[in-house]
Amino acid sequence: MSAFAAETAGLTAAEPVGVEPQPLPLLVRAPYAVARKCGVGSPRLTPHRLVQAAARKTGLAPKVPTHVEDALEQLCRSLADDARLHWFGAMNQRTLIVTGLAALMQVEQAFRDDPSLHDQELVPPLIVTGLPRSGTTFLHRLLSASQDAASVALYQHVHPVPPRGWDTRRLQTAVMFEPWKRASKAYDLDAIHYVRPGLPDECNFGMRIGARSMIFWAMAPVYGYLRWLLGQDLREAYQLYRKVLQLHQRQAPGRRLTLKCPHHLAWLPALSEALPEALIVQTHRDPAQVVPSECKLILSLQAMSTSALDWRRTVAHNHLKVETFAQRSVDFADTPCGRRVRHVDYRRLVAEPVEIARDIHGHFGLPFSESHADRLTEFASQNRQHKRGRNRYSLEQFGLDKGGVRRAHASYCERFIDG
Repeated sequence: MSAFAAETAGLTAAEPVGVEPQPLPLLVRAPYAVARKCGVGSPRLTPHRLVQAAARKTGLAPKVPTHVEDALEQLCRSLADDARLHWFGAMNQRTLIVTGLAALMQVEQAFRDDPSLHDQELVPPLIVTGLPRSGTTFLHRLLSASQDAASVALYQHVHPVPPRGWDTRRLQTAVMFEPWKRASKAYDLDAIHYVRPGLPDECNFGMRIGARSMIFWAMAPVYGYLRWLLGQDLREAYQLYRKVLQLHQRQAPGRRLTLKCPHHLAWLPALSEALPEALIVQTHRDPAQVVPSECKLILSLQAMSTSALDWRRTVAHNHLKVETFAQRSVDFADTPCGRRVRHVDYRRLVAEPVEIARDIHGHFGLPFSESHADRLTEFASQNRQHKRGRNRYSLEQFGLDKGGVRRAHASYCERFIDG
């Protein structure tokens, strides 16, 4: 399939509605108004400025690895050429990038200060992946409720290196995310994807420290960066992320890091090479349900960064992203590492979550007592589907049709859905 055909697969001629732009709340708009009145424009997002800002934040040398420099160049070029960010969107991207680069500098310094970290063994981490919107968040948080699990909360992904003194990372993350949280209410994001600083969250935030993460695409329409990222093998990024996990493991001795990220699906060979001890679980859901749900999420997030969002272009690129993930998971399935992956059907996960957890533990030879079952049953009962509102979407809403989406994911559906 050509690149153009892949980007337009499933698009129809009907006039869809996409996601309607919503005004940002006053608390988010007010700083822009004040800044404009004072003659302060949007921040200039260039690699040099961002690295320098991270160095000032940490007090460390303004130096990052070459592969990070290359990724920053691609990201900043796409932000300039594609994204058309307004002030809030530019500030949000700056915060994501600068805190990520600062975390990178701190991680590397931590390993220089304590070389024994290089030898830190990992209790085989349990990693949930799968197509976006296929139940990965629910399954991840369910498995994180086990007594022996050590989940990584959002604030720990944002600030992976614990401070020497009073730990203010959760507070810092809450302050950092408050404007975004308020803006997200305009799109009812809590019903789509519930995020809070203290909850277990996905590796995208942790992997942003290498400037190669889908979090930047989620938050801004960086079309060129997305296409570039999908063409990278990310081996260096995953080797760097192993260091991050070694830091998290040092803080949770003897417990099993329990992680998740749908976007691991595109780079399972790199993930398996960096983390050969990982226990990987993959969720599966019909792409005809996945694609519109993911389009609604990404469009809602990107709409908070720009007032000039080309939603048709975002839908096409997002469909290309999901199709890439799906095909790569098919390609990986018959490799030696792929045959060790435990597969979970979304429909059964919704219907029998505790039994799914029991099955995963049994498959990997992990303990699962009745107290485990009781604890997970309580979690499942308190976190039922639609708890924070019903997330409504349709293929037609985004100019897509079921036949086109199914054809674009034919090998995935044949392997994992229809068999």
